[in-house]
Amino acid sequence: MEEKILHTTKRCPFCANEIHLEAIKCQYCNEFLDGRIRVEQFSNVQPIWQLIILSILTCGLYDIYWFYRNWKHFKVHHKLNISPTWRTVGLLIPLVGLVQTHRQLKYIRHLAKEAGIEKSFSPRMILISLMIFDLLSLLPVPYWFLSLFSVWPLTVVQRVLNSYWEKEQHGIPSRTKLSKWEIAIVMMGGIIFILGLIGTFLP
Repeated sequence: MEEKILHTTKRCPFCANEIHLEAIKCQYCNEFLDGRIRVEQFSNVQPIWQLIILSILTCGLYDIYWFYRNWKHFKVHHKLNISPTWRTVGLLIPLVGLVQTHRQLKYIRHLAKEAGIEKSFSPRMILISLMIFDLLSLLPVPYWFLSLFSVWPLTVVQRVLNSYWEKEQHGIPSRTKLSKWEIAIVMMGGIIFILGLIGTFLP
């Protein structure tokens, strides 16, 4: 009985996670195990312009997904025993969100330092900058629009992240275009953004 249980799973040769014995595609890293090459395989590098557009046109809501995206990539790449979803939910809780944000920023800097990346940043200064931009959202119209620039501190971190992923995933091309759902977000966010500008500056 024990022998049957032990042979119901196998280890993925790409990410080393345990998967079903008869699986032909890993549920964690999405690699095919039957020799096929995964179509549209991209690295975790994110172009800075994508981050800026997605952040501004969603009024900063994409920033929350940005943290989730990083936790998910770290979980798969480093086989971490964490829940990206719950950590993202924690961002919405006062004080807990600050701790979670600082924790990820420190982890990113730690990874970059271990990989020998020369670019760096101060997690504390990035956190303070994000807090300041959040406070700017409380300003009256039209000054609250300054809070949309909260993506600026994240671009500093993303540059370091991009250098890290380029080294870790050497040879894997990075995505140069927006995905379908990102295009949908840009279109909807653009409409809302324009309507917001009209409602703010026109009587």
